[in-house]
Amino acid sequence: MKNRNIKGAALVWVVLASCIIAVIAGGLIAISFSYYNSQKSDTLDITQSYFNAKSAIESVYEYISSVPDASTAQRAVYDKVSGLKVGESTDISFSSDEDGEYANVNVKRETDLTVILTATSESSSQKCVLRAKAEKQPFESIDKWRNLVYID
Repeated sequence: MKNRNIKGAALVWVVLASCIIAVIAGGLIAISFSYYNSQKSDTLDITQSYFNAKSAIESVYEYISSVPDASTAQRAVYDKVSGLKVGESTDISFSSDEDGEYANVNVKRETDLTVILTATSESSSQKCVLRAKAEKQPFESIDKWRNLVYID
């Protein structure tokens, strides 16, 4: 029998196994970063869409909570909402030319003293629908809306 010299074989196997483990670990890290970045992007889009919808509701609420000057765009919104009868609704749109985002607010007169504001906003592929209710104080001669409450 021949006596082979295999003193360095264990070291070669350890280096080879370490290289294979390093390649697999690198691939797993790359996949996990890719997944993390896609989730982060979706979260940012959802957040942006939510804030666009909330901003649209608060803008409409600001327009209808006090009587604006006659020649402003706010007055047009105020007149649109004030002219609604119970059960009627109207749409008010907001858009951003810079990044193509928009928000649409549907204002529905639920009762003489209540309006429901439903904002729909879309940022990239994420859509958000937000609802709020504004109430008018009884016995006020003009439509001054108070108490904006967000609804689930």
